Amino acid sequence: PRRRRTTRPRGRSHSRGGPAESRSPPPRQGARGGARRQDSLGEEEETKVRVWVHHLDCARIIGKGGRQMKEIESRSRTRMKVQREDDMEAAVKERYIDIVGARAEQKVALEMVLELATFCREDEGEVLKDTRAHATAADGAGDGEPQDPPLVLEVLPDEVGKVLGRKGETVKQIEKESGTKIELEKAVGKVEIYGRKEAQDKALELLLAEVSYAKAWGEGGEILKDQPRGRPAEGAPELPPPLKLWVRDREAGRVIGRGGE
Repeated sequence: PRRRRTTRPRGRSHSRGGPAESRSPPPRQGARGGARRQDSLGEEEETKVRVWVHHLDCARIIGKGGRQMKEIESRSRTRMKVQREDDMEAAVKERYIDIVGARAEQKVALEMVLELATFCREDEGEVLKDTRAHATAADGAGDGEPQDPPLVLEVLPDEVGKVLGRKGETVKQIEKESGTKIELEKAVGKVEIYGRKEAQDKALELLLAEVSYAKAWGEGGEILKDQPRGRPAEGAPELPPPLKLWVRDREAGRVIGRGGE
């Protein structure tokens, strides 16, 4: 007798006594474990967008313990990467932020970044936001008029901690009393004071009270203060010249300790 040949529907497999199971592939998982949203043409493609912000804005964008950036990633369903300060070009003082995700998700993340940043531009150069010149006015330090060019000073690198104070209390107090914004570069002792000329002069007066040496930035800059430190008592033996060592900037905090301890 002839054997009857049977065929099964393509794409399905049957188990004995059980329902048919689909052999179609499972939905693709997104960056955070969920299925990616699909449009009428298929899945949205993930891309990377790079924007640049002022380096001081990064602390607000990252947040304490990275909480703010995690919040942005969670709400926008993107992944973000902020350039390390050590890799930043010192002359420009801008750091990049890479945002990875679908276009709509990137837009949400960028809007949240713009709320926190004072300056932001696209990788091609188009400026998306720049409120640095009016930052002091926004903090109640002025009436919104354009600010004068920053006053740039040089102090001893080992005295930058005095200007900062414990947890930044001293520099915040100087900013509050003078109505300025102050930026510091620990490695070279560079101090930039933003604000109107009168406010800058007030900040300079307060800052000079905290340091033993200061001069205008640049080679041949005017010396504003040069007060010898730690002179030995009369009759005491003369001390040898101080020993100078160099360590990496990010490790200097370990040497100084919390509050200089």
